[in-house]
Amino acid sequence: MKRNFSFSEEFGPKTQFIFSEICTFSFSQKGAYFRSQKKISSKANKDSFALKFAFLLIKFFFAVLKCLPLRLSWELACGLGTVFYHCSKRSYRIGMQNLDYVYGKSISLPRKRKILLRSFQSLAMTFVELFVLPAQIYSQRKKAKNFIILQGLRHLENALSRQKGVIIVSPHLGAWEAAGILSSFSSYPFHSIAKPLHNIRLSQWIAEQRISTGACLIDRKGAMKICQYLLAQNKLIVILADQRVPYRQRMQVRFLGRAAMLTKSVALLSLQTGAPILPGYCYRDRKRQRYVFVYDRPIYPDRKGRRRNREEVFRLTQAWANQLSKFIVAQPELYLWSHRLFRDFISY
Repeated sequence: MKRNFSFSEEFGPKTQFIFSEICTFSFSQKGAYFRSQKKISSKANKDSFALKFAFLLIKFFFAVLKCLPLRLSWELACGLGTVFYHCSKRSYRIGMQNLDYVYGKSISLPRKRKILLRSFQSLAMTFVELFVLPAQIYSQRKKAKNFIILQGLRHLENALSRQKGVIIVSPHLGAWEAAGILSSFSSYPFHSIAKPLHNIRLSQWIAEQRISTGACLIDRKGAMKICQYLLAQNKLIVILADQRVPYRQRMQVRFLGRAAMLTKSVALLSLQTGAPILPGYCYRDRKRQRYVFVYDRPIYPDRKGRRRNREEVFRLTQAWANQLSKFIVAQPELYLWSHRLFRDFISY
């Protein structure tokens, strides 16, 4: 059965009052979206004719896709990904530079091209799932749990047993949008941190799609305080941590065997709350039409002062970066290679 969202049942009236002090929240029986009280920049509020036209075009396209079965939508998405691979010269160049930086000459050029093509196809499937999957779930909501396969469940249960909440850290690997949609149907629903788009109409519409099945989103701006309160309630927080962040929020570690600047906010949040860090990701099993959630061993913070704060932040960040690297190396064709993660070390 689909989980109906109730703020009082989830957090209690006291926590609802606390949230009203630090953020605005919109919720219904389906899901919730927590936003910081901080003002949104004027850049994010721009709504030009081009943005309106792009929004309407995308909305019409995905309205057609909703009528298709999941398997057929995957096939169509693969075709769109192939077109994007051949037409987007900039994204192709960035992806090849990232693959050259990570793998060097250890794999051949045809192999790199094959990985990048599959990466574009996987990205297209991820965006299609954001709009197609809710409709598929509504039509089969009594069997929604059959879409989900959990691997490493004992790691998740061990982390939750400490009653500190859990910070699930994940790369842009596999079906990350589907994971957020399907989590509300599992026994372990989680809250995802989302970054608003510059196209505010498209951003709001995507947020509506994400919460339409009961998922809960947290606006990235001012997310730290919101996450602290959620973790205090022993909730699950998901952070896609392999994106480039502002200078003060990042530190240099080894990622995929190379130097990279990754966020230290995950480690800081873990130290502040005592919540363990649980590496994980979700990928699609196309043969069985299932989504597999994979969890690895949790990483526990040392809050007894045995190390200096900066040293502990580095240890935690490097630990989850190593585990995410293992996920990506195992299935490189599912990773988002076309983003400028290594901008500080290579020229795109």
